[in-house]
Amino acid sequence: MKHALPHFRPFIIREEEPSAGTRWKKCLSKFENLVTAMDITSEVRKKALLVHYKGDEIYDLIDTFPAASRETNASFSQKK
Repeated sequence: MKHALPHFRPFIIREEEPSAGTRWKKCLSKFENLVTAMDITSEVRKKALLVHYKGDEIYDLIDTFPAASRETNASFSQKK
């Protein structure tokens, strides 16, 4: 199934570094709302979209994790 992806601002960690945690929680909440609105239920697709939308800085950060922690079958919806 093809979707036209709506614009979603990338997450920039260093933008306001002291507030990164708070900004990330808000950003993640908005992302969860987006995937609900797009009726995306696959955990694999959610993770792929999250990495795509959040930009190079987040992709590079995730790329530093050991392979086991990057498994796409890990639950996206695990509560904070």
